[in-house]
Amino acid sequence: MSTLTIFCGLPGSGKTTAYHKNSDTIFGGNIRLSLDEFRLLMTGKDFHAPFEPEVHMWSERTTRYLLSQGHDVVVDATFLKKSLRAKWIELAKECKADISCAWMNVPASVCFLRNEKRDKKVPEEVMEKMTEDFEPPSQDEGFMEMLEFGE
Repeated sequence: MSTLTIFCGLPGSGKTTAYHKNSDTIFGGNIRLSLDEFRLLMTGKDFHAPFEPEVHMWSERTTRYLLSQGHDVVVDATFLKKSLRAKWIELAKECKADISCAWMNVPASVCFLRNEKRDKKVPEEVMEKMTEDFEPPSQDEGFMEMLEFGE
């Protein structure tokens, strides 16, 4: 059975780093889909609001296809809200795949500091809004496994 793992955390929480540090162990053999990288590839920008529906359509369709072919998939995105995670939990069920969550349990203050050191910063007002909106994930949402990463 295939497994879908969604990464969950604020920008700068270490989602991509956690994947790369564990790509030979925990996530060995997984195909990683990064919404940030897809945005950049398609638009040349880190964020382009008119293109967001296509970004999400691409990620969902690609994930469905890969799971249907028996691949394990990691989706590297923020997944800040329970309602958004619920859609992906349902997608996994529809594809008869297991679902897990890799939560970057890192204080917002650390994420803000890391963001300041990036070449391509998320605007501070966006970081503040995302922090306000963040709903920490929990196993009772329907995840078969919760992986927690700290600083």
